[in-house]
Amino acid sequence: MIARKIKKAAFTILISGFALIVLPIGVSGPTGAAGASEPPAMQKACDSDLDAVAAQSFADFTLKDDIATAQLNINADMYADVGAFQAHQDNGQWDQDWSGLTIGAGEEDPFQLKGFILEAEFDDLDTDDRQLLRLTMGFESATGIMDGDFDSISGYDETGAFRRDQFDGHYEFDGDPFLMHIETEGPEGYPGIYMDFGGASRVEPEE
Repeated sequence: MIARKIKKAAFTILISGFALIVLPIGVSGPTGAAGASEPPAMQKACDSDLDAVAAQSFADFTLKDDIATAQLNINADMYADVGAFQAHQDNGQWDQDWSGLTIGAGEEDPFQLKGFILEAEFDDLDTDDRQLLRLTMGFESATGIMDGDFDSISGYDETGAFRRDQFDGHYEFDGDPFLMHIETEGPEGYPGIYMDFGGASRVEPEE
């Protein structure tokens, strides 16, 4: 039933001219430098070593209020150029129609993403004919700049939902979410693909 519901929605996402640089996080020490010492050989840990280790899980899965959520401890710094991004066309109009997109201000000032999340919301998980209402994916926290020509953008902000807005400029994120919602019903009965940038600031281009 879920698969049929998604198939009927017929969502389309097109990305062209994509170039991405993902910068390593948490890597230290010389690599390949002349005279660099070889890493120590691996040693089998004894019980006393393991007793002294405190670890945090890589993933956290929850099921609450008809929402299944997977929170993955994935962080990334990225700098990307995207020629065009289009998602969900309806009656000749795109929910998302972006071009000339730059994510991050450069390799020295990348777009910082933290806490990848994948979430599925259903109408009623206790029934056999449950239907998927929303699929969400993205990062819970983003910091940095995203610049481009947004000929059409649908999404959520602190004031609620907006649909097929037009904006040329850039977004400034400061710990705000960077999420994509695939909606099978959508706000006010409009299914589609909606972005959620939380309280990220819109900055108009200088004249």
